[in-house]
Formats: sequence, C-alpha cells, structure tokens
Amino acid sequence: MEQILFISVVILILFGPDKLPTIGKAIGTIVREFQTAMKPETPVNAPPAAKTTRRKPRRSSKTKKRNLTKKR
Repeated sequence: MEQILFISVVILILFGPDKLPTIGKAIGTIVREFQTAMKPETPVNAPPAAKTTRRKPRRSSKTKKRNLTKKR
C-alpha cells in the first residue's frame, strides 16, 4: 500500500495536476484498443452469418373458426 502511495505522489510531482487527466485518458484509450485488438476477427471474405428466424405457421380459416367455437 505504501508503494502505491509513493508512486502516486511521484507521478503527481512529475506531471502536475493539469496533465494527469490527459494521461489517464490516453492510458484508457490504449487499453481499450488493446482489448479490441485481442478479440478474434472475422475473415474479410467470409459471408455474413445467416439469420435463422422461424415463422409461425399460418392458420387456415377453418382452424380459426374451430378455435372460436371452442372458446364459447
């Protein structure tokens, strides 16, 4: 714990309070870019994945009439 405090004080003295937010933002950007670079990429020539959506079967008019009579 003491080491972190010492390093924080030294960084504050070296860079000053005005530069610390800029440095933090730059480090955050670097980490974010590194994380996106580590994710596996899809090949450029690969076709996009097909969506598999299933439609509900359409009811015939006879089925609708049967359902209406059953509910009554």
